[in-house]
Amino acid sequence: MRRNPKGSGSIYTMRDGRRNKKYRAVVTLDADPVTGKRRRMTVGIYRTASEAADALAAWKKDPYDTDVKNLTFGGTIDLWREEHFKAIAENSAYTEKYVIRKFAPLYHRPIRDIKLIDVQKMFDDMDLAPNTKAYYKGIFCSIYNYAEKYGFVDRNFCHLIETGKKVGVREHRIFSPQEISILWRSRLVPLVDTVLILIYTGMRINELLKLKKCDVNLKERYIIGGSKTDAGRDRLIPIHRDLVPLFKGLMRTEGETLVTTRTGKQRGIHSYRVKFHKLMASLGIEHHYVHDTRHTFASLINDSGANGTSIRKIIGHVSFEQMTEKVYTHKTIVELQAAVDMIEIKEA
Repeated sequence: MRRNPKGSGSIYTMRDGRRNKKYRAVVTLDADPVTGKRRRMTVGIYRTASEAADALAAWKKDPYDTDVKNLTFGGTIDLWREEHFKAIAENSAYTEKYVIRKFAPLYHRPIRDIKLIDVQKMFDDMDLAPNTKAYYKGIFCSIYNYAEKYGFVDRNFCHLIETGKKVGVREHRIFSPQEISILWRSRLVPLVDTVLILIYTGMRINELLKLKKCDVNLKERYIIGGSKTDAGRDRLIPIHRDLVPLFKGLMRTEGETLVTTRTGKQRGIHSYRVKFHKLMASLGIEHHYVHDTRHTFASLINDSGANGTSIRKIIGHVSFEQMTEKVYTHKTIVELQAAVDMIEIKEA
């Protein structure tokens, strides 16, 4: 931060990889009439510190003749991201970066000039389900709340955006033997290996995406992972013998987690779901929910004849009486491996 004389504002360096504008000029406004706290407002973002200093000087002479009048929606997103992404998890940030791309039609518009009709048209043009639009609206409103907080807009109309009637929870459908055969024949297609792993481990998608390579033991064929419930957290998940080659392939990729992006970063849930839907469409398989894989596993292992106790342990629905401290004996590993190996895999 560059310190200026008292009352003349401040200049901050924006550390987010910008190549062009990276200096943020900020001024302090009058106290909020409700909270009594002094408010701060961004005058603009600039290429050099000198440009930012000139903008602060201009603000002092005429507070209404500044860059904030022409601050674009894209520029507002840049400022919001700098503050917002510090408070959320890395994979959440990755997902929200993807969502923000959908707001591209408004990027170059001055945020003060954007009307409700402009935003509504943008949402109407999105080829997305109402539930997904509602999620996008939440992120859009977070940006607008930020803009209202710092005085970039005079009116926040986010609550008036319509996303359509939300669809109720649909019944999950298991993958048929024919669909699973298609997946095995297509196992070299990107992402198919992870779908097969989900089908034959019963893991939730968030559990697989968070799984670190150091928690995969291929020699003894088991994973230590899981989340959501006390029974499911850090549970032992056996690896079917026929899945080992798929795991080996993923273990050779860059990154700390088993499933990564091309750059070796942990893949976000939203990003995975988008790719999952495209994959299903390309293979001619009709499944709208990744969670269908978990229901498929439950059906497969139940039909295999495995005992109920082993099934519940693998899926993580109940706690282990003998393993409350998460200490896994060799006998337990062998029993769970035997249960999952009872599932017969047919590639054709």
